[in-house]
Order: sequence, then C-alpha cells, then structure tokens
Amino acid sequence: MIRLLLLLLCCSMPILAKSSTPSPIPLPKSYILNLSEDLCDDWCLEDLAAQEQPFSFLALSPKQLPDMALNEQRAIYSLMLNIDQPLRVGMQIELAMLIPKKKIGRYAYSTVNSTKAYLLSRNSDFNLRIFTIDDESLESVGTALEQIESLGIGYVIAPMTLEGANSVVQQNSSLRIFFPTIHKDDINQSSPLLYFGGINYQDQIALLVEHVQSPLVIFYDNSEFGKRLMEQTKQSYIQRLEQENPFEAADKARKIYSYKIDQDRSNLKLFLKDNKKIVEGSFILHTPLIKSSMIMSQLTLYERNATNILSTQINYSPMIFEMTQPRDRREMLIASSLSYQPEKLAQRLLLLDSETMYDRINYATVVGTDYFYSLLSAKPREYNIPISNQQVQYQPTLLKVLSSSFEQAY
Repeated sequence: MIRLLLLLLCCSMPILAKSSTPSPIPLPKSYILNLSEDLCDDWCLEDLAAQEQPFSFLALSPKQLPDMALNEQRAIYSLMLNIDQPLRVGMQIELAMLIPKKKIGRYAYSTVNSTKAYLLSRNSDFNLRIFTIDDESLESVGTALEQIESLGIGYVIAPMTLEGANSVVQQNSSLRIFFPTIHKDDINQSSPLLYFGGINYQDQIALLVEHVQSPLVIFYDNSEFGKRLMEQTKQSYIQRLEQENPFEAADKARKIYSYKIDQDRSNLKLFLKDNKKIVEGSFILHTPLIKSSMIMSQLTLYERNATNILSTQINYSPMIFEMTQPRDRREMLIASSLSYQPEKLAQRLLLLDSETMYDRINYATVVGTDYFYSLLSAKPREYNIPISNQQVQYQPTLLKVLSSSFEQAY
C-alpha cells in the first residue's frame, strides 16, 4: 500500500509553478523484534527470502550481512517496510525545475519523476517547484527565471535543448542551474553558476576504436547527431592508426566505409550483399536501437562475419535482448557512461517507479539533483562521479552484451 501511494505521488503531472511539498507528518516507522532463541545462518536466511517472509528475515538478520546478495535483500525489505530510515527534520530542501514541455517530449514527465523519486528516497523535507514553458525563447526563459528568483529558490534543474541553454546563458541570472541534457563543450559559456550533465560521446568513441579491426564500417542515421558521431569516429580511428603505425595508417584509412541509413530504409541488401570489402570488419552503429537491431540481423543474413559490433550509449538498453537474436549480437561491445549506480539508491528509485540506469537524461537529472541536494544539506553525495569545471566527468566503460545481461568487458 505504501508503495502504491508513492507511485501515485510520483506519477502526477506538474503544471506551471506547481509545488511538490511532502506532508510534515513523518511516515510511520516499523520495528521488527526477534522473539526466537534460534540462530539463523546464511542458508536459513536464503530459505526465508525464497519463502517471501520479510518479517522473519529481518528479525533474524543483523544490520549488515557479509553475503552481498542477502544484504541486498535486507535493504529491499527495509525500504519496503520503512525500517532504519530516520526522518531528518528541521531542514527543507528547495529546488526548482524548468521544463520546456513541448521541446523535450516525454522527458517533461520522466525528469520530474526522477527528481521527485530521488528527493523522496533521501527522506528529507523538500519543496520542489515545477515551472513549465511552451518554448525556449529569451522571453519565456527570462520570465520563468525571474519567477524562480522571486521565490527565493537558488537551485534549478533544467532539462533543456541547446536553444534553451543558450537563452539561459544570455539572462545573466544569479541562479545555480544544472542542465542534464547538455555537455559543456557544446555551448559557449564560462559562468561558474551553470552546471552540465551531458555525456561526452567522444570519450566513448575513443574507447571503442581501440577495438576496431580493419576494415572499419560505420552505420549512422540521417540526423545531425548521427553525422557528428560518424565524423568523430573517423577522426578518432585515424588518430589511433597514426599513433600505432604511421606507415600503415594511410592504407587502413582507405578501408573506412560509412553508410547512411535513412529513416524509411529497412533492407540493407544494397550495402551488404556481395560487398566483400566489408567482410570480417568492425561495425560501429550510430543508429537508434530499432535500426541497430535491423542492421545486426542483416549482417548475419548476408554473412558479413563481423569481427565485432560496437556502439556508444545509444544502444544501451535492456530492450536489445528482446529485439535481437543472441547470434546477431555475438562479439558486441557497448560503451556506457552510466555504469555507476549507488546500490541502495538504485533500489529506492526502482521502488518509486524511476528507472535511471539505462536512460542518460534521467540518470544525469538524478546526478544533478544529488549534487544540489549535497550543496543545500551539507550531506555527502550518493554519486561519486566527479564534477569539475561545471561538468559531470563520466568515466565510460566497455560492456559485453551477453545472452540476457550486460557485463563489464575489461
């Protein structure tokens, strides 16, 4: 019942300048008493978990368990029953969110939900005000920032496009603003009050090209983003070749092939059938998951015998296991910048219906909320990801795509 109430709270869609302030009445606390004189070892606790007996499990287990799986189960039960989560009173966290609802689509809901879920998980008194704007013009952004300042709120989470971020830069505002959607390198600004959580895809590409075997084959979509990733991949690969062996660099650079996949194209026969020059190459996919799954299946169909299939964050999703066959994704590596998630916080976010592990915008939103929460409350951050020069410094890692899960490659 508690979980259902929290889900309903998180799923309510905000309107302009709507305030989300939890009730001042603390949540009811639960206490589990051990009335048994019997000892319960790991086997006993595993049996209680298998039988779904949370009360007996908690009563017979100490606060920390050496077995990680059992300790994780204990944390889940504790969260569900609101145990060991003392409410911190006397401190209210005040945040604002600036949402261009028409420009960011579904993220108008999901970023708000992620921020609420994080604040609820910290079990502190908070006031979250949501300001929605129809566009990202100078006038709309300026009016919203003035309203936020007039309320005495100093910290803002702003999932905006590059247009909106540029409008913010021109306002000369005194607010601290975090953009989960923008990387600092994509905008010309130097204000110490603006923070950026966007992913640096160049770092991911640099990691991927270390595993390229010539010939290199690049598939990309017709978006500006896809074209940029394609060009960055070529440049990064050529730089690697020149560093490793300048004498062979020119010859291998001639064996770079790029193919633009239009939105309505579903048959790659023209690119793949009888195209012997790409056989046993490394294939880098700068395409959304639906297109990528189509490409992988047809690589198998036309027997191009890929040495490996490589991708950036774009295809980091559990849906890949439903949309592709195991043989199609054999030898696939994905570079992800979202590999770190505090275990206990991740469990709480999931219970509050907020999935951040596979979504770069929601993930960055929670990282930014965590950072501002730490500044406001003087409490330690949950995320240990460095933030320097106003930019979140993600450390990408390579992941293998196994039969039903991702696993760190090296």
